[in-house]
Amino acid sequence: MDKMEKIDRRKESRREADRREVERRIADRFKLPLKGTVVFDVGGEEEIRDITVRNISAYGAYFMADLRPHVSDKVTLLLPIEEDEGSFEATATVVRVEDDSKNRFGIAVTFEKIPDFG
Repeated sequence: MDKMEKIDRRKESRREADRREVERRIADRFKLPLKGTVVFDVGGEEEIRDITVRNISAYGAYFMADLRPHVSDKVTLLLPIEEDEGSFEATATVVRVEDDSKNRFGIAVTFEKIPDFG
């Protein structure tokens, strides 16, 4: 019975991953250079860095920064909305980190919590 439960859990994990992949594919991605900031939690200390968002969707974003986080680290993205309107703030989890040239890193995140604009 334990073996059967393990198989079922693996199937469920695969189904969840497949669902997220489909959601990621159906979400429109907006490719644009967008300047903002990100707050990293590094050993309990906040590190704030300027970033350039390369693309963003309802589910996540990909940006460049000069600090290399670990996969599963939590970050907070702060992006400008419009002049004098504040910024978009989203809590996210790092899902991929790519080394780029010149000590810059490509960082893919999935949003955990975004503000309700409704």
